Amino acid sequence: MRCLKSNSCITIALVVILFAIWGVSSDLKAQTCGFGCLGLGGFYGGYTVQKYEPNGLNDFIHAYNNEHSATLKEKMKDFGSSAAGFRVGANIFRTRSSHLFFSIKGFYQYLKEEHELKDEVSPGSVLSTTYTLDLNYYGLGLDLGVILGKRVDLKVIDAQVTFHSADFQPRTSAPDNKINDSDFENEKTVTGFTIGSGLIVHIIPDYVSLEATAGYTKFSFDQLRNDSNANLENSFDTINNFIKNGGLTATIQLNVGIPLY
Repeated sequence: MRCLKSNSCITIALVVILFAIWGVSSDLKAQTCGFGCLGLGGFYGGYTVQKYEPNGLNDFIHAYNNEHSATLKEKMKDFGSSAAGFRVGANIFRTRSSHLFFSIKGFYQYLKEEHELKDEVSPGSVLSTTYTLDLNYYGLGLDLGVILGKRVDLKVIDAQVTFHSADFQPRTSAPDNKINDSDFENEKTVTGFTIGSGLIVHIIPDYVSLEATAGYTKFSFDQLRNDSNANLENSFDTINNFIKNGGLTATIQLNVGIPLY
């Protein structure tokens, strides 16, 4: 997170962007301007799998499982290894030369992970509770890569600035259980970043392509709060150190290009 605020990282990012634009534009100078010569726009949709480190959340889960071990029929599993969901976005600008390509993009990502526990609250009566964690974020990024052939590109750098929110939702099978049916949310948006690389396979050159990216995402949530049940007996209103860090991420997406004249 410190890197995002430092002058040195901003300088390096600007140098990379300027180098990419210079490299691509130098090759484009020899081309005759025609349909698509200004580059490509377009949109895309895909699916993402994300790992992360929810230290505070898992500490809460372990404490709950231990405290209710005598009555739990099914303990809740740890979070952090299977958040997944859909991504939609737009390639604001993508241009190609004979050797390089460069693009600027924006997107919205929805991730979800949930687990269930079952508690025997009385003989013969089992209460099921599903805990759902939603991780939503917006991103703005750039790609810089090399053209390997007519139908294959290598993304050397896929860099994004991301803006995250989180929502933790317990839901029980008993509708009158007010303590468990309360949401925990972050009070402000968290800034992070993602860095990765990948491959682009052109199904219909300039129009349809399949893109796969793997990388590392950095973000954290210090605290999630729930003010709605703070005065209820046996309740809690905060989970501290909720997510310590992000982790490995992988996305596969389908791009639809629109040539810019």
